[in-house]
Amino acid sequence: MNKIIFLDRDGVINFEPGAYTYRVNDFKIVDGLFDALLILKKKGYQFIVITNQGGISKGIYTHNDVKLIHTHMSELFKQATVDLLDIYYCPHHVVIEKCICRKPDSLL
Repeated sequence: MNKIIFLDRDGVINFEPGAYTYRVNDFKIVDGLFDALLILKKKGYQFIVITNQGGISKGIYTHNDVKLIHTHMSELFKQATVDLLDIYYCPHHVVIEKCICRKPDSLL
């Protein structure tokens, strides 16, 4: 059986400098993250990132901005020898539109 841990992005993987993290230069990994993930990896766990990115719906940033950050984040994980199975995000914001893919709803 596969053991998978779902990791939230903002505030778990990276520090949140403000309301939204959407620039690669603002993306800073939380201290000790990779040490902890490597311990879990040795115990057979795999990792998937899930994140709400409501700033897209609000017009603050774009899907491409999120893609750039996720590419950067994936590279940092590779450098730390921690493999990500996948990254999923919800682009909606509850103030703008209702959806079922926003955490903690069931689709994400």
